[in-house]
Amino acid sequence: MSLARERAVDRTRKFAGRVAGPLFTPRHGWLFVSRRTAATLLQRASALGGPPEGFHTTSFAAAAARVGRTVERPEPGYPVLTLPDGIVVTPWGHAGPDPRHFIEELGFVAGHQSRALTSHLEQCELATRGAIEEVAGHSASLLQNYFTNYCHWLVQGLVRFDVLDRTGGFDRFDRILVSPGTPEIVYEAAESYGLARDRFVELPLTPGAYRCEELTVVGLPQSPTSVPRWLVDGLRDRFGRFHTAGAASAPRRIHLTRGEATRRRVVNNAELTAALERRGFVSLSMDGRSLAEQAELMGSAECVVAPHGAAMANIVFMPRDALVVELRYRNWPTDMYAHLATTAGLRYHSLFGTEPATPRWLGRPQQIDADTVADVRALERFLDEEGIR
Repeated sequence: MSLARERAVDRTRKFAGRVAGPLFTPRHGWLFVSRRTAATLLQRASALGGPPEGFHTTSFAAAAARVGRTVERPEPGYPVLTLPDGIVVTPWGHAGPDPRHFIEELGFVAGHQSRALTSHLEQCELATRGAIEEVAGHSASLLQNYFTNYCHWLVQGLVRFDVLDRTGGFDRFDRILVSPGTPEIVYEAAESYGLARDRFVELPLTPGAYRCEELTVVGLPQSPTSVPRWLVDGLRDRFGRFHTAGAASAPRRIHLTRGEATRRRVVNNAELTAALERRGFVSLSMDGRSLAEQAELMGSAECVVAPHGAAMANIVFMPRDALVVELRYRNWPTDMYAHLATTAGLRYHSLFGTEPATPRWLGRPQQIDADTVADVRALERFLDEEGIR
């Protein structure tokens, strides 16, 4: 299976990094680019191949037809379906009407969609190799991929609370299934819907499959680039803190740092911080802050400068027409926050770093842990043009 080959390549790469020690520690520069170019080519070659035999994706409508149920489609919202004897696999949260059919709209498919769907089915095949555990009663699934990531929960996962609340509420469920390592913001959000923590059951990290007597699943944005305006407005209405006493003292200019992150760091962060603080920016991270605290900090900001990272998802709480400047990584050039900023009604500008990059003839670089060297001079020129001095 290509999934097994991909994992073997990734394990080999990480083992080589541990053996080489400090030589491979930097995640920028020509040595990084050279070895990651080779790793990218190997990773892509190892991923060749189709989905596992006998496993298929299906739509909400087709899954409903298989079990004789009806899909609920709230407006605005995402489809909701209750499956008798529904299957859910951990830790990724793929689900379907039987062990070999999984609903496509429940998975994240940003980027290379066909490869993503094949990977989802490979995960399903792996999870269903062993015995399927039986779960009695009625379960709702909030499992999802990238299950420890703040951004993916905030702009993709939390909307399912709203949709479930508007299509029958939560009293019908015996439990709500969540992914392992679910961040605290999920339980904080749940409290706003009257849900106590003991309503949730975290499924294990080990790949496995569960057959639920009744399983309710909810669609979600499959990428941060497909988040609609009504979802952003809902987050602002429920979690935004624009008019509290604390908001009055919140900084208007924020330099959002990477905090304690060990990857996607800003190599010249000291230079960047000094340049921004001379212009009245307050440097801070979102590490350890509650959802309400993060929303309140961003709710009064007129300008935010930040390297790409999960905490940037908080731009959804900024006032409309505020300015976002994203410091983008040349070896991880995702444009997800450009889309999110546009949806949120913000002004957006991006600046790429000055670090060496993977050759463009290789296609889109996929070095998700690469560091960046912020182009401080270009940033200062832009801020001068905007009158932010």
